[in-house]
Amino acid sequence: LSFADGGGTNEPAWEVGLSDNQTINNSTHTRLGMTVLRASTSSTYWNSTNHKTQNLTAGKYYAWLNLTSESDLGASTIYLQIRHFNSSDAQQSAATLAAGDLHKENGAAVVGLFNISSGDYLDYTLWQNSGSGTDQIYEAGDGSTCAGGGFKLA
Repeated sequence: LSFADGGGTNEPAWEVGLSDNQTINNSTHTRLGMTVLRASTSSTYWNSTNHKTQNLTAGKYYAWLNLTSESDLGASTIYLQIRHFNSSDAQQSAATLAAGDLHKENGAAVVGLFNISSGDYLDYTLWQNSGSGTDQIYEAGDGSTCAGGGFKLA
């Protein structure tokens, strides 16, 4: 990924998506199983087995997450999160969207800026309270409707 007007590249960079619908359990922060590498993403920066970034260099990062659902989840609350962990797996920060439900018509999105140290990583989660697990997180199969990404700013 690069900025057309500024020259240079913003790397490390990644863009990933779901390959299939995913079940999200009730009242649990469920890590989203992003396995589709989109754009020119290299597996160098995304761990498709553990569903998190890897090999990030120190710096400031912009990250985003967008989810759509097959139908309204029926939850009274959802939390969409991009979480930042240090190399010891201790959570450092999170960008969070709290909403009443995940709706089919417009989905939900969250963005964040993170100060990353060498060895840190980011992951994407969804929490919902529909009363039971839901498998309504929709994916077209190409990772386009439920996707996340990010890149180094400086």
